[in-house]
Amino acid sequence: MKKFYFLTCLCLCAGLLVSCEKNDSPSSSAPTDTETAPETTPTSGSAPTEEAAEGNRLEQLQLLIDNKEMWLDESLSYNYAVTDFNQDGKIEMVCSVCGGTGIYTTTTIFEVDEAISSLVRYERIWDEYISEADLIAEKASVYFDKENHIYHYVFDDLAKNGAAEYYENKRDWYLQDGKIIENYLAFRTTLYKDAGTSVSITCEDASREKEITEDE
Repeated sequence: MKKFYFLTCLCLCAGLLVSCEKNDSPSSSAPTDTETAPETTPTSGSAPTEEAAEGNRLEQLQLLIDNKEMWLDESLSYNYAVTDFNQDGKIEMVCSVCGGTGIYTTTTIFEVDEAISSLVRYERIWDEYISEADLIAEKASVYFDKENHIYHYVFDDLAKNGAAEYYENKRDWYLQDGKIIENYLAFRTTLYKDAGTSVSITCEDASREKEITEDE
């Protein structure tokens, strides 16, 4: 059963997607057991205080609430999450729905703008008939590209054709330049034959030109 998480200040009656807390990001630089953090004295030019940061988060949340007509859709069983995938301090409202006989996933993401005055919608780069990554999950791996300052998440996607054909793939997923970027990493196709008495499983790399093992 999927675990659903919420920010309590937003009363949303829907499930959750993967959430990334700031303190758990790969870029965190908390001292290890063998290091000692230098003592610092706050100055007027230092980083925002915890109180100011909390006020900033609440202001962003209020903007999401004030603009709920942009993202709240009660006609479908959407799952909602408030998070910061790209760790830039501007929170995103993530709206994802999975349905249909092909169990296709569609995700819409709105991010608070720099001035905290409006919501900016991320652009989907793929054709509308291609299922997006399944963000409705308990957790996901994340890798930080320090050189380009990009957080790469690994999500799966599953689509099917009837009860006998299942098409799975693993994807590199991230947000960049106002767009939701998804790149294939690997594929697995499962076909049930002879009324389900036999099964064929084929795994391929991202190019779909090389067959790989399930472990690979």
